[in-house]
Amino acid sequence: MSRSSIAAVLRRAGRKRNVDARAGEIQTALRAAQLEPPLVLAGAYGAAVKSAVAVIAEMSSQLAVLEAELADHFDQHPDAEIIRSQPGLGLLVGARVLGEFGDDPNRYADAKARRNYAGTSPITVASGKLKIVRARYIGNRHLADACYWWAFCSLGQSAGARPTTTSSKPETSTTTPPSAPWPTG
Repeated sequence: MSRSSIAAVLRRAGRKRNVDARAGEIQTALRAAQLEPPLVLAGAYGAAVKSAVAVIAEMSSQLAVLEAELADHFDQHPDAEIIRSQPGLGLLVGARVLGEFGDDPNRYADAKARRNYAGTSPITVASGKLKIVRARYIGNRHLADACYWWAFCSLGQSAGARPTTTSSKPETSTTTPPSAPWPTG
């Protein structure tokens, strides 16, 4: 890095005094010789990194094969078109939701039973004047995670959810700028 770029970074960070001298010190420290590990240790680290890269590359290729197979089998399911029509349910999240709910249409009595199984419906405890709504902590955690990703992915896809999550106009500040005079005089 040049001395001027280091000084610019220091000024952006709020430094005001001795910026050029400090930039020179930093540049000298960056260009000085650094500690190096022994060659044997550096070679061992290099071999470990090379091995990890090979494992990650193989995992990536196997994930691509698995995703292609999942797409083939998921598209053969009779409800695949219905599931994929939901905002936020693509191939992976749709297959997770279908796999966790199961494909028996008569398994659940109603929508509330499905929500209870997923652990997404609240628990209401009422006693006299007191009414408390608690989060349900019992349920299928894998299905609850899939429903979370379903909701998260639908934020950008659903035309109904988009206006409530993104704003087209900038936010207005209600605070008075420090340079403005006080409204009372």
